[in-house]
Amino acid sequence: MKKSIGIIFVVLFFGLCLVPSLGLFTGKTNRNSEKRTLAVMPDIMTNQGINGEFTKQYDDYFTDNFAFRSDLITLDAFLYADVLGQSVSDQVIVGKDGWLFFEPTVNDYKKTDLLTDNEIYRIYRTLCIQKLYIENNGIDFIFAVAPNKASIYGDYMPDRYLVEGGRNNFEKLAALFADQNFDYVNLHEVLRSGRETGSLQLYHKMDTHWNNAGALLAFNALLTEVAALDNSFLFDSGNGLIPQKEISWQGDLSGMLYPTANLLDMQYVVDIEKEYTAVRPIKSLEDLTIQTTCPSGNLDLLMFRDSFANALIPMLSNAFASANYSRAVPYDYTQIDAGTDVVILEIAERNLPNIITEAPFVPARQIDLNVFLVQAALETKVKTGDQDGFIRIAGLAILPQYSKDANYDVYISLQTGDKMYTFETFPILEDGYFPDDEDKANAAFSMLLDKNSLPEGEYTMTAIVYDRTEYSVGPVSGGAVTITHSGG
Repeated sequence: MKKSIGIIFVVLFFGLCLVPSLGLFTGKTNRNSEKRTLAVMPDIMTNQGINGEFTKQYDDYFTDNFAFRSDLITLDAFLYADVLGQSVSDQVIVGKDGWLFFEPTVNDYKKTDLLTDNEIYRIYRTLCIQKLYIENNGIDFIFAVAPNKASIYGDYMPDRYLVEGGRNNFEKLAALFADQNFDYVNLHEVLRSGRETGSLQLYHKMDTHWNNAGALLAFNALLTEVAALDNSFLFDSGNGLIPQKEISWQGDLSGMLYPTANLLDMQYVVDIEKEYTAVRPIKSLEDLTIQTTCPSGNLDLLMFRDSFANALIPMLSNAFASANYSRAVPYDYTQIDAGTDVVILEIAERNLPNIITEAPFVPARQIDLNVFLVQAALETKVKTGDQDGFIRIAGLAILPQYSKDANYDVYISLQTGDKMYTFETFPILEDGYFPDDEDKANAAFSMLLDKNSLPEGEYTMTAIVYDRTEYSVGPVSGGAVTITHSGG
């Protein structure tokens, strides 16, 4: 009897081990639910002869594609989550009461691994330059940060994640905004207040983003700000609507953690009549560009956004005569036209550091500093290049008394003959431009020169660095620029 049980156990064991291989060889496909490209079946023979890497490549292929792989991953994930309260995905955190959280937001929640004070300052200054450019064109500018889910529902995070710091990146930036009277829409306050005073759940339990109820709060906060800046603007707040619950939402986090379970999350259905039309068919709310028009709307909108705005688009599109939504990075302000009335820049909290990785596509603003300049032996580096009818000028201007913790404002002057033109620059070390100097990013500058803003000619370049005490000036090594006009 014992021998028979042993034989049955061995047969079952090896049978189960063979199922993935047999399934693969009989055509059972493995659905790719991961955010990466799976390995493909390698060739034994290549153009160079026998593939010496075949064994390794086949191992990678089998590991990624064996039959029932996603089902086994899902089963394993359920066991870990239900028994141990842990996640098998390095991108998903299993929280309390079925709540899931996105792992890249953990440092914001714990308030650790923060941006430096200078990086926060450079984010602020980058936003200030964009805001000033927009407002100088007679257009309203609104900035908003979409809160991480853990910033609103942190009480559902696992107890092992302890808040260790004082202020996270958003809180540090918000404090600087307050000190400098920088106007923005504080969606953290809006959503926290909405959670405290309302009865509706504002974020999906199994998705990174807010649900329609949370999006409606954000929509009202943004458009209340538009109306405050332009009293001709009217919009339907939807406050009289009663959102209805339905279990219909497929969450991104549950899809990563339980790839074949097809779990559905709760969503609120808000009965808003669609009045807008799309200029081009919308394949997905993830489209890089979406344009809409609405006969009952007023004002024209340009919105730079990320996936948090997906739920906002149907609401916003009813409120504006025309709306242009762009997910392209860097932000391209040449999309502004004579009819644009308002620009909204929305970014997810966890993506705040991205603001200073690449300068927006904004023509540099010419200014008259009218300050006393001190000659200094600046250490400079510069790269220039044509970029869609503009000249990108990017580099570093390092003072002899340079400090990695200091806040520097860099201006670039271009001189030809007795004419000098000075421009404001973004405090951004362009990604990949000077890889050996990434530790000196606070001394970096980047600007986009409109060729048609200056007369044709040969220009030499100088840098002016303000270190909060004085303005230091020095030549930029290799900073010659030639300006030619189209057809000139």
